Amino acid sequence: MNFSRILVIASLGIFLIAVWFEAYVFYGKRKTAREELEVLREKVTALREDRERLDREAEYLSHPANLEKELRARFNYRDIGEKLMILVPAASSTSSSPPGS
Repeated sequence: MNFSRILVIASLGIFLIAVWFEAYVFYGKRKTAREELEVLREKVTALREDRERLDREAEYLSHPANLEKELRARFNYRDIGEKLMILVPAASSTSSSPPGS
């Protein structure tokens, strides 16, 4: 009778230790999952803001006048027969003169 009682108590002790260990591991995984979730939420927010910016830009460029304006500004686009003039600002008086002048 004594041996069976000791065996039951030992088995129960081992079982409780195993349950405690599993709870500890689960808590660690839960903490890691929450941190990953927060990082993913930040990425989702950034991607939504980026999508909204791109939607606004697409809406802006969907109008032919705006598209032409952007082409001219970014790529020096010009129509057939149209001449392109590039103005270079004059050197300021504060700039240093080249050596020997």
